[in-house]
Amino acid sequence: MITGIDQGEIISPLLWIIYYDPLLTRIRNTNLGFKMETQECINIYENIFRPRSIIFPGCAYMDDTGFIANNKRNLEKILEIADSFYRLNDIKINKQKSELLLRKNINKKNPLDKKVRIIFGLDTIEVEPTTRDQSSRFLGVWINAYNDNKHVKQQIKNEIKAIIKNLSSKKGITDKMMIYLFNALIISIVEYRSQLYVIEDVSLDKLMAPFRMFIKNKLKFAKTASNAILETNFIYNLNNFVANQKQAKITNFTLQINDKGVLGMIMKIRFMDLQRQLLLENHPLYIIDDKVLQIIKRINKKKYIGHFIVNNIKLMIENNFNILKNDKILSDFSIEGGPTALRDILSIEVYTANFKFFKDNNIIFLDQITTLDNRYILSIEELESRSFIKLNKKKKLQKYTKFYHEIIEEMTYSKATYSIKSEKLANMVELDDDICNMKGTILITAETKPNKGATIISKLSRGVYQNRIVFGKIVELDLDNKLAFSNHFENISMEKEKNLVLKKCGGCEIGIQNASIFKDKAKTKCLIIERMDNTFLISANRWNGHNHNKALGNNTYFYEDGSVRNQGTENINSIFGVMIYDENNNLIDKYFSTIEQWITSIKAETMAFFTALLMIPPGKKCTVYTDCQNIVNNFNLLTSDIVVTTTRDILKFSNNNAIWFNIKELLEDQTLDVKIVKVNAHSDDVLHNQVDKEIKDSYELDYSLTNTLVIYNAEQYKFPLVWNGHLIEMNIRHFVRLITRIEGLEKFLNLNRNKRYRFLDVKWNIVFYYLNKQQEEEYTFLTNKWIEKQKRMKIQRLIEEIPTIEQLKKSSYDLYCGFKCVICNKKKEDFIHVWTCRYNRKKMKFIIEKCIDKLRMLLIEKGVKNITTEEIINLDVFGNRFTNEKFNFVDLIKGIFPSQLYEFILGKLGGNQKNNAIDIGTCLLQYIFEETKKQVWEPRCNLLAQLEKNYEITKQDKRKQDSLFLEEKKEEITNRPNCFDRRYRFLEGVREYILFGKEILGFTVVVNRVGKIIDHFYNRSCYFYCF
Repeated sequence: MITGIDQGEIISPLLWIIYYDPLLTRIRNTNLGFKMETQECINIYENIFRPRSIIFPGCAYMDDTGFIANNKRNLEKILEIADSFYRLNDIKINKQKSELLLRKNINKKNPLDKKVRIIFGLDTIEVEPTTRDQSSRFLGVWINAYNDNKHVKQQIKNEIKAIIKNLSSKKGITDKMMIYLFNALIISIVEYRSQLYVIEDVSLDKLMAPFRMFIKNKLKFAKTASNAILETNFIYNLNNFVANQKQAKITNFTLQINDKGVLGMIMKIRFMDLQRQLLLENHPLYIIDDKVLQIIKRINKKKYIGHFIVNNIKLMIENNFNILKNDKILSDFSIEGGPTALRDILSIEVYTANFKFFKDNNIIFLDQITTLDNRYILSIEELESRSFIKLNKKKKLQKYTKFYHEIIEEMTYSKATYSIKSEKLANMVELDDDICNMKGTILITAETKPNKGATIISKLSRGVYQNRIVFGKIVELDLDNKLAFSNHFENISMEKEKNLVLKKCGGCEIGIQNASIFKDKAKTKCLIIERMDNTFLISANRWNGHNHNKALGNNTYFYEDGSVRNQGTENINSIFGVMIYDENNNLIDKYFSTIEQWITSIKAETMAFFTALLMIPPGKKCTVYTDCQNIVNNFNLLTSDIVVTTTRDILKFSNNNAIWFNIKELLEDQTLDVKIVKVNAHSDDVLHNQVDKEIKDSYELDYSLTNTLVIYNAEQYKFPLVWNGHLIEMNIRHFVRLITRIEGLEKFLNLNRNKRYRFLDVKWNIVFYYLNKQQEEEYTFLTNKWIEKQKRMKIQRLIEEIPTIEQLKKSSYDLYCGFKCVICNKKKEDFIHVWTCRYNRKKMKFIIEKCIDKLRMLLIEKGVKNITTEEIINLDVFGNRFTNEKFNFVDLIKGIFPSQLYEFILGKLGGNQKNNAIDIGTCLLQYIFEETKKQVWEPRCNLLAQLEKNYEITKQDKRKQDSLFLEEKKEEITNRPNCFDRRYRFLEGVREYILFGKEILGFTVVVNRVGKIIDHFYNRSCYFYCF
C-alpha cells in the first residue's frame, strides 16, 4: 500500500467512523429509508387511531454497508447521496458487487425479476435479486428477504459435516480436544449465524445428532449410551444447540426490548403492530401465553412461523420466563373498552373461527358485543348500529359473520333470548377498589412523613372494643394531649396469608362516630383515636426524612455493612445495616434490615449502600464508608465522565442488577453530592467495626427486623426478566446457562438406569470429581489417549454399559445369541453378574478387605487416630448383601459414592474438612476401579477373547450390522421397563440456588423426597449375594 492504512490496523475503525459517520448522518436527516409504521388504537369505540412510525435508512460497519428502503425510488436517492460522498472523499467501491434483497408478492404471473436496473449515483448497474430460497450475507449473518431459515439450517449441517470430516482424519485427537473444538468453534459459529431466527428444538436436535453419533463412536461408546452423559456439564460438558439457543436468544431478546436507542424504538413499533394484528388488549409481552400461541397457529401459522418476536416470547414461555409488568407500559399500551377480553371468555375454536370478523371490526372485548348491562349478546342487526362496526355500501354487516352464530351458541342459553349463561358471567372480570400490598410484611407509603401517612397498629384502650387490635394510617398527632388520629384500615388477609393485606374501612362502629365529630381533622369515614403510647409503627426501622434532615449538618457520614449466615442452607439469613454520623462523629440514626432471595454478602452490602443513598438529603455533602470492593468498582463505573453506562451494561453485571438500576437513577440526580471511601475489612476503623458488631447482635433479634424490598425502576429497566416468579438479579446469560446445566443434570439423573439413585442419597460431587480425574494433579486441559480411555471405562461402569455378553447382544445379537457368562457359563452375563458371579466371590471378598484397609490408611494419613476396621465393616456399603433399598459394594464399583459413607469420613476428620473428605472419597473410588479392573475384569476379558477366537469371531464381524432380529431379542432388550418414580422436575436446583444460595448438586437430596422409601418400589426386586 502506497498511501493510507490497511484495514486491519488498530486505528482503522476509528478513522472509518470519523470519515463515514457524516454519510450516515446526512442520509438519516433526509428522512429517506425504510419506514416502519403501525396504528395505535386511541378509542376502540370510535375507531380513532394514532399513526406511529420510525424511519431507518440502514447501517454500516467498516466496509460493509447496507441501505434499506420501502421502494426503488427512495433507495436510488440514498445511493445518490452515498455516491457523492464516495467521490468527495475519494473512496473507491465496486458497485458491481452490490447485492439486492427484494421482497414483493411473487407468483407465476408475477415472478421475481431476473435483473433489476438501479441508478447508483452517476452510474446505472444491473443487480440480480436474491431468490426466495436464497440468503444474502451481511456482517457474517445470512438474511433472507422472506424470513426463511432453511439456508441457515443448511449452513449448520455443512459445519457439522466439516468438523466431523476434519476430526476423523486426525490421529491422536482426544475427547477433550473434540469437545473443546465443538464448544469453542461450532457453537459460536451457529449462534452468530442463527441470531435472526429461533429454530425449533426438534430441528436443532436433528442437526446435532450426527456429531453426537460421531463422538460416541470415536470414544467407543455403544449406540445405546445416553446423550445425557455427553451433555451433562459434570461429565463431558458437550454444549448442544438447544441449550445454546436458550442462552443466546433469551439474553439478546431481553437486551433488545430494554434498549433505549434506535433498536428500542424499532422494537416498540413492532410490539404495537403485533398488538394490533393479534387484537391484544395490552402489551404482547404481558398478554401472549400458551392460549394465544395456540390461536396464532390456527389463524395464520404460515405468517407467524418465522416471526422473530412471537418465537422469542414462545421460547421464554416454554422455559418459564416472563416479563414483570410495568405500570407505565401497561398504561401506554392499554386499550380501553372493557375488562374481559373475548379471547379469555370464548373457546379457542370459536374465537379463531370469528377472528377475521373481530379483526375487520377491531373487536377485542366482550363489552363490544354485549348490551349495556352485560347480560345479553348483541345480534348481527344490533351490531350494525354500533359506531365501531364497518358496514358495506348497503349499510349491512355481512363480511366474515358466518361463524357468529357459534358465539351465540357458546355464550347464551338460546338464540331466542341471547341471555348470557351464568357460568360465563362468573368468568367475566369485575373491577374493585381494594388496596392490597402483597409484597413483604410491612405497609409503608411511597412518601411517608413522621406525622402523616405512617401505617400503624393500635391497641384500643376504651369502649366496648377495649384491647382490640386495629390497623390504620396516621392522619394527625396531637402532641399536647398525646393522641394519635388514624384512618381505620381493615385486615382482609387470609388465615394462612404470609403478607398483610389492608383495605380502607368504609365506616364501622369502631370509628364512624369519631369521623362525624372530628370532620375538621380528617375527611374519613372511620377515624380511630388512641393514646400515642398504645400506637405503634408497624416498621420501627424507618427513615423519617423530615425530622432527620434537621439534625444533619452540611457533612454527613454513612457507615454501612452486611453479612450472611448459614449460606447454602434453608436457614440462610442476611442482615445489612447503615449508621449515620455527623461531623463530630455523633450518631444521628441507624437502620437495619433483612433481605430475601439471591442472598449473598455482596447483595447485603449493596442493599446497605442503596439504603444510604436513599437517606441522603438534597444539598448535603455525604461520604459513604464501605469495605466492599464491588460497590466501589460499580460506583466508579456509573459516575465516570468517560464511560457511559447503558442498560445493556448493567444487565451484564454479575449480580444485583435490580439494585444497581435504582442506584443509577439516584446517582443521576444532580443535587446528590456523594463520595465513597473504601475501608479495609476488619481493620481498626472504630465506626465501621461498630456497624459490623451491631449487625452480629441483630441476628439474635432477627424477628424484630423487617425485610426491605426493591422495585425495579420503570425508566432504567422497563422489562425486567422473571423466572418462575423470581426476578433475575444476576447476569441473564449466566442464569440461563445455570438453568440449561441443571436441565442436563436432571436429564442424566432421570435416566432409567439411575432409578435407584433417585431414592438413595448419593454424594454426586465425589462421583463427578472421580470421573474427571484420572491421575494426580490432572488439570482441565491435560489430555492424552490414556486419560480418555480411563474416563470412558469409568463412565461405562457408571451407566452399566461395559461390554458384557448381554451388552454385546444389543449390537451383535447374531454373534453372541447363545453365549452366557464366560466364567461360569450358566447365567446371563450382565453388569451385576460380572461382580456377583460365584466364581468371583473370593476375589471380591479380598478386594473389599483391601478397600477397607485402604480407607483406614487414607483416614490415618489425614490425621485420624481413633479409627478401627470394625467401624468401617459395619457400613452398609461394605456388607455382603445386595438389595435395592441400600447401597452395596457394586455401587462403589460403578463409581457411586453414598452420602452415608461421606458423612462417616467427614465425622472422623472433624471440623470443616469437606475438601479432605472429597479427596478421600475420590481416592477410594479410584482404588476400587483399579483393583476390580486388574483382578476381575481383565481376566474375564482374556477369557472372552479366547472364546471369540475359538468361534472365529473377528473385528470385521463385529462391525457388521445384525442380520437377525428375533422375538427373543425384541423381548429381552427392546422392551425394558421404564421407571418414572421420583423424577427430578421443575428445576428445583435453580429455586434452591435463588432462595438459599445452594450449589447445583445440593438440590438432589431435597427434590421429590416425599418419603425416604417407597415400599412398592423396593419390593419389586430384591436379591442378595455373599462374598
